[in-house]
Amino acid sequence: MKKHLLLISSLLISAFSLNAQNVEISVPAGDSLFVGLKVKHYVAFTEQEPVDVTLGEEKDTYYFDLSNSSLYSFKAVSTDKTVDGFKDHVSYSSKFTLSSSVTSYSIDLTGSDDNGTPYLDMAAGEVKSYLNKDLTANSKYNVADIYLNGTYTGNVSLTPLDEEGNPNTFQIVNLRNWQITDNVINNYFLEPDYHYTVLDESGNVSDAVLSVDENGLVTVNEGVTSGDAIVLVTYDALKAPNQLGGSDVFSSIWPENTGVLVFSVRESASSEIVPNMTIHSAYNTDDTHKQSAANVDSELDVFYYTLAEGSYKYTFTPENVVSVEIANPVLSETAMSYNGFTAVEMNEDGSYTLSLTEGRNIVKLVGKSDNSYYVLKAKPVEMSVVNNTTGDNTAFANGDNVTVTFSTLYHPVNKLAGVYNMYAQVFYQDTLNNAEISGTRTQYLFAVTENAQSLTFDIAAADGADEFALTDGRIQCTMWGDPYGNHRAITYTVGKDPNLNADSHTASFAGLPEIVINLTPEVTTKQIAEEGDYVLDVSQMTETGSTTAVEFDESGVWTGCYESVTLSYDISTFYHTGTGSASAGGYYSGYVPANNGDATDHYVSSSGDWLAYQWGNMAGYGVAMTEDGLSVYEDANGVVQTKDAAPYLVSYLWSEKAVASGSGKISFSKNVTPKGAYVAIAPWSYYGAVHGDGFAQAFTSEDDFMDLIVIGYKNGTETGRDTLRMLGYADGAVYGTTVWTWFDMSELGEVDAIDFCYDGSDYSDYGTVYLNTATYFCMDKLVVTPKSPLDNNETVASDEVMVVRAGEYLYNVEAGSTIYLFDVSGSVLSVIKNAEGQVHLPVTQPNMIIKVMTENNVQTLR
Repeated sequence: MKKHLLLISSLLISAFSLNAQNVEISVPAGDSLFVGLKVKHYVAFTEQEPVDVTLGEEKDTYYFDLSNSSLYSFKAVSTDKTVDGFKDHVSYSSKFTLSSSVTSYSIDLTGSDDNGTPYLDMAAGEVKSYLNKDLTANSKYNVADIYLNGTYTGNVSLTPLDEEGNPNTFQIVNLRNWQITDNVINNYFLEPDYHYTVLDESGNVSDAVLSVDENGLVTVNEGVTSGDAIVLVTYDALKAPNQLGGSDVFSSIWPENTGVLVFSVRESASSEIVPNMTIHSAYNTDDTHKQSAANVDSELDVFYYTLAEGSYKYTFTPENVVSVEIANPVLSETAMSYNGFTAVEMNEDGSYTLSLTEGRNIVKLVGKSDNSYYVLKAKPVEMSVVNNTTGDNTAFANGDNVTVTFSTLYHPVNKLAGVYNMYAQVFYQDTLNNAEISGTRTQYLFAVTENAQSLTFDIAAADGADEFALTDGRIQCTMWGDPYGNHRAITYTVGKDPNLNADSHTASFAGLPEIVINLTPEVTTKQIAEEGDYVLDVSQMTETGSTTAVEFDESGVWTGCYESVTLSYDISTFYHTGTGSASAGGYYSGYVPANNGDATDHYVSSSGDWLAYQWGNMAGYGVAMTEDGLSVYEDANGVVQTKDAAPYLVSYLWSEKAVASGSGKISFSKNVTPKGAYVAIAPWSYYGAVHGDGFAQAFTSEDDFMDLIVIGYKNGTETGRDTLRMLGYADGAVYGTTVWTWFDMSELGEVDAIDFCYDGSDYSDYGTVYLNTATYFCMDKLVVTPKSPLDNNETVASDEVMVVRAGEYLYNVEAGSTIYLFDVSGSVLSVIKNAEGQVHLPVTQPNMIIKVMTENNVQTLR
């Protein structure tokens, strides 16, 4: 259809008024009105001229004398002369029939229908730019895409002159997709108004190479012998209430679907460049009737990527190219544009990997003497996984039945009158089991049919595998119609007859993201403590003197990090000191509870960017324990982390040579025997060894290391020490305790305090007590065995009489008893075995705890 604005002189109006009339159409004053009779699919409608026109200030009325038993349609389009109040209104189109029983037709678009609804509802936003992405709109046929002619690469080559020596031309054939049909059988369709914008390679509007008129006719500018131009094709919204889905306004084109053709004007159309941009070569052979065969079709093949991936990575190896460039689309809420081309780095094997973003990406292949282009379309898609077996969608195991659902995949070859009438179906390959997984085959409503967007299958991974993957995702199309891609053969002069004897064709389209389901390894338990042992629970730590558990700020760090206060838990006190605040350049050392689990590499330059991220943990969150508090959960990957972000301790330490500072000290109110703790390296320490951080040198030699040392103390005297390598270098890479690692401390013996410190290879030039490598480590589930003379179940026998004279003698001791003497801290002073009667007690301290163990009971006197 063409736009038509009728300007009639008063004499001509008078002449028309003498004729008969049976159709009356009123439109807002200044509108263009076109009335046409359809001849054939895609051929321009035969325009019907009015017999009379009344031009008014508010509305124009057109009168027609049309034949009976014919199907007509009209379209009213706002122009720059449309009266205020209706300017820029949505184009309105409808069809009507005259017959012996229906002898006239009348409509006034400035008014309302029989239900009181305005034909042109400006208050409801019914304007040309109306955009609707609700897939349930238009009776669930709401897809606002486009088909274009040209080539499957999206690159059209033109010689400067045609055979007659005139500037060469090319007629763009553009078709809305979903097509606005009356139904899926009759296929009487209406088209919106199209618009064309010509850009240069920098993305600027330019007519330096060619121009495009309002009907899509491309003309090479006179005098141009060589050049490239990008043509963008868009369309307006259309209100067509009598069409399928017409209860809603049909949206203008979605910006990401903006049509793109790249025109290359050359004296010769031949090119030595071979793109080798293929897709699903195993499925798309010459027998599939996909006209591009194994080559990517710029319109029918869409590359889908997950939001987490950010783009689709497409790798190809072109021939006879000097370089490759790409122009990624720039999307706004209403339009798609370009900012020019950027270079793509060549891989070592001669291939190139493109990052395709939402919209139509233009790939430029630069040859030795010429360039060629390829348009590649990409879309983001959300992907969710449901565990039908357990209902726990965070954990998956071998044998579970799962459903993967996409939001949203689109039909690659939507219905097109006389051309396509295809089904679409999602397929994936389970290469491990040589099986094919598929969704439900669906025809017209593919995008809004849940089982068409889903795959349900049983996980069948290899024994011990930590993931299950489905690959080679594609959308297979089958059913009747033309060979895939034959919409490009449509012309406005020849058109297309209904294809009642269409062949059936099968081909595969689109690149779908790999489906990877992480499997939860089989969980076991490992006992690390016994009844009566002390096991550190960081979530229950308090500031010393308080009974309230520590709190965390939004970044997952203890709110008292920069306060000068120690930390307590049960019988233990953890060193900490601080001053100021983070924003004011505050300082702290010692232990800090944290729960952010951050293992990210925050390295940004040689100066580092770590001050804001110094409480992370390469192992992740804290260690998960069983309910009895004696065992931890383990799987094939080691200790299981708690899912609820359980806290852990981060400690900033001094080196071994400055151990007297006590920055890693933990004191106990009773003597204890340490068993060990889980430790892990902190991100600043680890990535500082990988990159260097402005202070620390990167590890590059097997002589580079950093060790964590724990030292036991009793009454101020060292009882022993243990060492664990936290960082090292081997086989060309840094290694470290990036997972929770058990640090055995059993060699320390009985202690009343322990202290941690570091030793390493990278000491400061400003003094041997300072390590350059960041001296942080993380700890959780410290286990010690208290040496206490009492437990909560012991009682004092009230019916026994025991006398202690000046701390020297104990009387009435039952035969065979064992007597323990402790100081008030719980340390054993003496043990007297097989005692009986009156027993002499060695006096070592003025205050002692006496514990008598007999065969029948336990009696204690102080």
